[in-house]
Amino acid sequence: MSRSIGLAFLARGGASLAIDLPLHGARGDGAAGRAGPVELLELWRTAVGESQLALHYLRARSEVDAGRVAVVGYSLGSFLATLIAAEDAAGWLTERLG
Repeated sequence: MSRSIGLAFLARGGASLAIDLPLHGARGDGAAGRAGPVELLELWRTAVGESQLALHYLRARSEVDAGRVAVVGYSLGSFLATLIAAEDAAGWLTERLG
């Protein structure tokens, strides 16, 4: 699905970056059913950190307008995208309002 969304953005002049989060895509090995609550929490923290890095990476690219970067997700990724966007907005406000 990320490919079709990325292609839709590209058709409208946008860029996209899709990452495989822990337990998903190429990193999914069925371990979610075997992981305990502490391991799942650590994997979630990893996903949050990697998503934040991806956001910073895109903004640092010269061909990307850093002021027009968005975070999009579906399924569990929609919850992650909301969290990342909220943290990013809070940081943005803190920088400007002190």
